[in-house]
Amino acid sequence: MKNLRTSLLAVLILLLPVLTQAQEQSLLWKVSGKDLNSPSYIYGTMHMLCAQDFQMPEKLQSALAESQTLVLELNPMDPAVMAEMQPLMMNPGMENVYKGLTAEDYAFIDSTLKVHFGAGLDQMGIMKPMVLSSMLTMAVMLPCEAKISVDGILAQQATDGEKPIQSLETATFQMSIFDEIPNALQIDEMLRSLGEEGFEEFEALKKAYFAEDLQALAKLMNDNEMVRQYEETFLLQRNRNWAEALPALMQEGSCLVAVGAGHLPGAEGLLELLKKAGYTLEPVL
Repeated sequence: MKNLRTSLLAVLILLLPVLTQAQEQSLLWKVSGKDLNSPSYIYGTMHMLCAQDFQMPEKLQSALAESQTLVLELNPMDPAVMAEMQPLMMNPGMENVYKGLTAEDYAFIDSTLKVHFGAGLDQMGIMKPMVLSSMLTMAVMLPCEAKISVDGILAQQATDGEKPIQSLETATFQMSIFDEIPNALQIDEMLRSLGEEGFEEFEALKKAYFAEDLQALAKLMNDNEMVRQYEETFLLQRNRNWAEALPALMQEGSCLVAVGAGHLPGAEGLLELLKKAGYTLEPVL
């Protein structure tokens, strides 16, 4: 169930669109100036990866060591998060919303679920489309036994170092984002993401991420039609919420803020919003 929680969060980096602008290639940014007594850091994560593909960058280790508090979208070490999320994963009334699919589409999703989870849509169809989509995307796109969450690694290290962890959102809020999107549109996106186009997108996304190329990530994610339609809900309002909440946290002491990399770049991205608020942001290379 831990993998399910973190894979659901991974959908945000897979799907969030951003406005492109010239920015240096780094996932880690130092925040200083204005009313801060000590610098904080902003880091862009990709919430789920194969373990063999990720090594904690030394600069990220240093940023965490220098920070007093770790700030995440959700704290994966908090058991209350999963308890809150579990009932929200199910369709209202436990309805199987996939019964109206064409026989071909139903069979494709059903067989893919059986291969990776040992149960098909007759059993798992009571789960919301974005939950199944996140599960399948991680199973199909990351065909490795050991999957890791960058957020989870950071949270574990913070816990081991007795550093407090703050959450920017709640599980209820994150699930409500997808509840605004019609099921049919979510299912269409699931089918698309599991096809050849989805594989190509995901490989390009990983390449851009490991190159720490925010502009390339922005360009790739801008192509998602569903999320462009719901850009305000998925991205812009959340960026504004975080930009309002972070100053108070950073004033209390140095923070490492780790959120999906899609939130960082762009004219309305988290980096630019903090600059407009009067802070100095510098890439850590």
